[in-house]
Amino acid sequence: MTGNRYAQVLRAPGLPVWLAVLVAQRFPVAMAPLALVYLGHAATGSYAIGALLGGVHALAEAVAAAPLGRRFDRRPARREVAVVLAVEAVVFAVLARFSGELPLAGLLVLAAIGGAAPAGAHGGLRAWVVRTAPASARVPALSVESALSTLVWTAAPGLVALLAVVAPSAAVYGMSLLAAVGALTGLWLRDPAAQGTAGRGRDGTGDETRGSEGAGDGRPGVGRPGDGRTGDGRTGGGGTGGEGPSGGEAGGVTSAGRREAGLWRVAWTAMAFDAGLMFAFAGLSFCLPLLLTGFGAGAGLAGPILTGFSLAGIAGGLLYGARTWRGTPLRHAVVLYVAITGALVIAVSMPSLPAVAALVVVAGAFSTPALTARAVALQDRLHERQWAAGFSAAYAAAGVGFGAAGLVVARMVESWGAQAAIGLCAVVGAVVALASSAAEARARRTTGQAAMHLQKAPEQAAEQATEQATEQATEHAAEQAAEHATEAARGR
Repeated sequence: MTGNRYAQVLRAPGLPVWLAVLVAQRFPVAMAPLALVYLGHAATGSYAIGALLGGVHALAEAVAAAPLGRRFDRRPARREVAVVLAVEAVVFAVLARFSGELPLAGLLVLAAIGGAAPAGAHGGLRAWVVRTAPASARVPALSVESALSTLVWTAAPGLVALLAVVAPSAAVYGMSLLAAVGALTGLWLRDPAAQGTAGRGRDGTGDETRGSEGAGDGRPGVGRPGDGRTGDGRTGGGGTGGEGPSGGEAGGVTSAGRREAGLWRVAWTAMAFDAGLMFAFAGLSFCLPLLLTGFGAGAGLAGPILTGFSLAGIAGGLLYGARTWRGTPLRHAVVLYVAITGALVIAVSMPSLPAVAALVVVAGAFSTPALTARAVALQDRLHERQWAAGFSAAYAAAGVGFGAAGLVVARMVESWGAQAAIGLCAVVGAVVALASSAAEARARRTTGQAAMHLQKAPEQAAEQATEQATEQATEHAAEQAAEHATEAARGR
């Protein structure tokens, strides 16, 4: 069964090209934080400037991810990915070549463009594999995507360190080269045919009605293609699920505005979940070196432990996609997040370094499956024309969560120490993620009840019409009988 699920993914049309583009797109993003630190130090003599370049790059990426992700929903992925990665390649080549000659403002502008230009590709490529994979293989498809992304982020710092031995700018040149390879490879990326459904269950409640196997399977029901209804059952324009440019009461602009408002109304819970998880992970990453020194170990041991965290996440993600699990993807994400929080809170209270390391790795094993399950739950609630934007928005929120932890962790450590800071970040992240998931569960129940009422409405209307017809027929028959009786009486 395991082999069959992943074999379905690997047989998807154009998957080898997608894998190559995905790796070429992910590596520059994962390399940027450390590579820009080295470049900034080489150009200005200050590691703080290098950190500033990395921060501007990440901030620009977070801000631009959702708006540029929408382009992948509206345009062919092949053209979009080729253009944005080509821009990224040129920007990083210029940054590497002229870093020693440009003023700080120029460095910051180039770092920002390098982060913003390809920001939508993350969600766009994720949406591509969801659209391309068979409906029954979407969970393993997202598991492959998440596992591969985690592998890239695990390998990227080592690659940067290796290239930095050659020259401080070598890593940025490497980022440019990888982006260029991705742009060229992207020209062979197949554009999947639109499936024209909202990816929801028949009752409009999404994955609350079925397990992860059926999540987002795009079966017809609410939002059939061409029937003039949007994904939430409202009447819109023609075309696929009411997403046509002429739909709505005020044309395409009004329709697009409703879609955007609907996107944020649905996606905010997934955004909060991803932000909370990244807040917890950032707290662990920033504080682990200090925690290790408290055990008399070197701070450098944090690297191997975090590598174990990532590798365990890859294994856990692939295991999650290998079979069908009871329950819904949203419930899976919640249970996995509770397990992550528990492992981290217990880890920081342990007096033994091996126990701490083991529990951190256990938390890592749950992390990638949690993000995968949350992505499946998000995809299941969005119209297909919103998938790339929704995935990009969740990705941007994860970056905001990671960055927010960086702003507050230093104060936490100064006030309460590394152990308390890690535990507090884990708990705060859990509160945000679980509260947003509870809000989504309530919304799903409300939507399901509304859908049931809509389904029952025709039956109730038919019953009322039948009753009215019966009453009218009875009254008419009684009137006719009375008339006949009166006429008969007069005849006598």
